[in-house]
Amino acid sequence: MSKYEIYKHLFRTTSIDEFTSFSTFNYFNRHYSLLNSALILLQRPGATIVRSETSWNKRGRFVKLESSPIIILQPGGPVAPVYDYSDTYGQESFEEVTHEKLKQEYLSTDRTIFEEYSYKHFVSCAEQHGILCNEKAFGDRLKGLTQILEVKQYIVPENNKKEAECIEANHKITINSNSSYHEKCLTFFHELAHLYCGHLSGARTKWNMLPEYAEGLDHNIKEYEAELTCRIICDKFGFFYDNWDYLKQHLVDGKPPEIRMQAVFGAADKITRILKLDKY
Repeated sequence: MSKYEIYKHLFRTTSIDEFTSFSTFNYFNRHYSLLNSALILLQRPGATIVRSETSWNKRGRFVKLESSPIIILQPGGPVAPVYDYSDTYGQESFEEVTHEKLKQEYLSTDRTIFEEYSYKHFVSCAEQHGILCNEKAFGDRLKGLTQILEVKQYIVPENNKKEAECIEANHKITINSNSSYHEKCLTFFHELAHLYCGHLSGARTKWNMLPEYAEGLDHNIKEYEAELTCRIICDKFGFFYDNWDYLKQHLVDGKPPEIRMQAVFGAADKITRILKLDKY
């Protein structure tokens, strides 16, 4: 089974409640890849906090004899066993964990604010992958814009040496300069999501590693996919982003449009790696 088939099995609908449940798990277990998070929830629906046996032991908790392991992939693998909080006993390092408690905590989390450092870091990472970035004063209605460059440009790497290869850029993201740095970061995630969900045509290069262009998608599908991708990225950064009001604007007859979950997760996975989450 491919990873996209795993995502498809996990998300049989695109309801916001189903997605919020995944976001809750993803937020509290963000040290796992998106694929491993999906594998865990397929094997153990309702899992709350998942750790290795060694990690639980360090917290004064121990795996019950009757517990079955949850199998995930690991770098250099092939696989590793992990356990949910409910599989353990011992020192109560925090309240009894339930999915509902975590969900309420997730939904009431203080909003972390992205600062100037965050924004400059994200822009620098994107430009290293051939996405040209700039700012322009737009009106209040437009936060950002992604375009195909009519004439390709080249970005000089920050650590450029004489023999260094310039990076070919075929796409440009423009952010509203009137926005706060926090808004700029959220808009930047959204615009990158359009690119990595395949919503724009334009050259695919070894730098940008964009997926194939998904021609003919409805506007509501594009916006819904970009916002769900943005939300996953925020979860991975430990930031709760409540974008339900925006998503509601793109419902079709009161229901989510027929989005491509494989495109959403593929984009989120690639963007979190491009933005060097581990170094943020």
